[in-house]
Amino acid sequence: MIFEINTKALDKAIEKLVNSSEEYLTADSLAIKEYQQRVRTSARLSQEDKHIRKFVLDTAYALLDTAYALRIVSGMPEIIKMAELELKHAKSNVAVLKARKMEHDNEKKKFSLFKKSNKEKQSSDINQKLADSENVVEKLETTIQWCRSKIEEQKGVLTAGSNIKQSDISLAKNGTAMNLKSVLMASLSAQQIHCASYNMHIGEYPAQQHDFGYFTANGEPFSMADTHTCYLFADKGIMVFDRNGIYIGTFAADTITYEYLDNNAILIKFVDTFIKFKADTGHLIRQVGKALDAYRDGPKLQDFRLSVIDLLGECTSNKDIYNQIKQRAKLYT
Repeated sequence: MIFEINTKALDKAIEKLVNSSEEYLTADSLAIKEYQQRVRTSARLSQEDKHIRKFVLDTAYALLDTAYALRIVSGMPEIIKMAELELKHAKSNVAVLKARKMEHDNEKKKFSLFKKSNKEKQSSDINQKLADSENVVEKLETTIQWCRSKIEEQKGVLTAGSNIKQSDISLAKNGTAMNLKSVLMASLSAQQIHCASYNMHIGEYPAQQHDFGYFTANGEPFSMADTHTCYLFADKGIMVFDRNGIYIGTFAADTITYEYLDNNAILIKFVDTFIKFKADTGHLIRQVGKALDAYRDGPKLQDFRLSVIDLLGECTSNKDIYNQIKQRAKLYT
């Protein structure tokens, strides 16, 4: 019995699996690029933002690769099963055709010249079918090998994906971010201060998905949220996410400004938004102002830049000349 081998169906199944996985990957990559191009507010970004943003994008792309790998690893075994069945049939065809070839070769010797000519034509047909079947066997074996190597390759991606690390939203125990939270939450809990901005909510965080899912914290930072955006007051600056957890940016703490309104109210402005608090006493409001001043000043990064004089010192091996230049510079300053 000669089986009908349909390698086109197998090719289409592979193409569908790989192409659909790549389409998902492309669509998700485009979505990430949209995040990259998300409009930034006019507030000044923190020095930490570029590092955080790189971490967010690297992690997002790594997770995309993991999702692609998962589709390949889960979908490819069914294709291998299909290919192995076709290979079994193709090998059976080769065995049958070889047997027929031997039979025809033996029969050719018994017939007249005319009949030999007819038998030779039949042998030629058998030889062609045999060659075609052997080519199909080779193709199927190559396909199965490729599918298995693809699975192993993507298993490596899954292993790497399982080691994706999370970034820490640092909150020093006695830091200015934790101090700001303590001052505000203590008065809010005692109902001595209340939020007077109807569209702002205290203590609400982004959804634990998308970019926000890549972060951990040793303590919950003070947070405010409006209809679309969440603001987290961390040591690194004001970290901003949309409600769905998509990272927008980390803005410098010293971009916060505030003003006292009447005696018992304060208007705080940050990242192109504002919030108003009212208190029972002016003293409580001034405490908030002091906590904001401390957060604005925050832990300053050490300036490692060299002065022109120090640069000259780095360029000369003669320390006497360097010291003379430095002494003259002191006279002018």
